[in-house]
Amino acid sequence: MSISSETPATSSSRSMKIVAVVVLVLLVGSLGYQWWSARQSAVVPTARTTRDFVVDWRCLSCRHVIQDLAGPGPKKCPGCGKDEMYASLRWGCPAHGVQQVAFQYDEEGQPTQVKVGEANWVPAYGEQGWNIRCPNCGAAMNPAEIPRPAASPR
Repeated sequence: MSISSETPATSSSRSMKIVAVVVLVLLVGSLGYQWWSARQSAVVPTARTTRDFVVDWRCLSCRHVIQDLAGPGPKKCPGCGKDEMYASLRWGCPAHGVQQVAFQYDEEGQPTQVKVGEANWVPAYGEQGWNIRCPNCGAAMNPAEIPRPAASPR
């Protein structure tokens, strides 16, 4: 029979030291991994402008439609020759369906005015965000289509 010189208190102290070292190693490893993976996946934001998307340009006079990059309007309509073409997207009301919404942009590509269907031009933004309301019930409308990304130059 072998006689151990360890007492229960010494054995417990030694076990606690081992557990503390293991926890410390795991903590350092976890922090190192987080630092390393954060460096590897640094998010680089991409700035998109209005001109990065293709939309329908709709003539408010003759309803002629062409597709081109979004941007400030009006453009000259190839159908009727009037300066009445505006970037246009479809927005929908849950109760009354889809409406064409014409957009007027400033030179920085920010929407300044919108025209829902046959209604008058109104400011693009109101106190509660987009000022795009159903002409029938006045409810806020949501996009019914997504602008298509322009082909990237190669």
